Amino acid sequence: MFQVQLFSFFLIITGFLTQEWSMTLPYVVNGTKGGDVVLPCTFTHPQQQNYSKNITVKWIAKGFDNETIFQCKVNNFTDQGLNECWIPDQSIHFSLKGDPKRRDLSLLIRDLVITDSGKYFCKVELNYFYGSTAVWQNINGTQLNVMAKAQVISLSRVEASPGPGNVSLMCVVKGNPRPTITWLSSNGPVDIDVITRESPLFQWESSIPYFSQDVYTCRAENSLGMVEKQFPPGPSALAITLYVHRVLLLVLPLGAVLFCLKKRGYLRCNSDKSQHHSVSTTSPATGIF
Repeated sequence: MFQVQLFSFFLIITGFLTQEWSMTLPYVVNGTKGGDVVLPCTFTHPQQQNYSKNITVKWIAKGFDNETIFQCKVNNFTDQGLNECWIPDQSIHFSLKGDPKRRDLSLLIRDLVITDSGKYFCKVELNYFYGSTAVWQNINGTQLNVMAKAQVISLSRVEASPGPGNVSLMCVVKGNPRPTITWLSSNGPVDIDVITRESPLFQWESSIPYFSQDVYTCRAENSLGMVEKQFPPGPSALAITLYVHRVLLLVLPLGAVLFCLKKRGYLRCNSDKSQHHSVSTTSPATGIF
């Protein structure tokens, strides 16, 4: 009997030791601005067969030791729900997609913005023996790339100092992948004295010398789309529509007036002709009598 118990204890210990700590997550995940994305993360640990204490989920962004952007805790009892890890509010930017009881710590990010791009680190904490806490965090993390079509944020005239030759045009663009910036003028492409530099938050600034006799276009393009802006600004589609609308408001009443005048004149001419015809036919009869 003692040998059987000892053998059973040996099997338990052996099984306990064969399951090691591990964490599985992808190196790269791609998303699109305005959409949702899931960062997968699953783990295993030595006590997963009989662990019945708290599981604390943490997600860290932009650096291994940075501040936690999302955290929740769930008790591993089978008859309890996800507690504070269950967030039904659809407006929450970060929420838990997976079930920690099934060792799934996947993170859901809603309504992506381009600045969500960066590295994300999955972390789990378990309450082990005698009040100690076992912590596991993947060292590589997951790189999230948020794709966004090229956008021209602004196109403006910049005067460095008073005097001729000190005026330039500044075009600020944004996008991911990095947009290609092309300058055009009324005389053709501009590729001389173009200065382009990177700014924070996936923005780039490009400038060229400005001469008032030309019309310039700043074009930004990446794999997701192309956009351009003109300086001096030309009439927008809305402005053209409003102009046409105003012209129609002036022309239509004038046309109606002319139509009425023409119609009245036509009736008056017909009336005059009828009277003239009547006089010419009755006059001879009067002369006979």
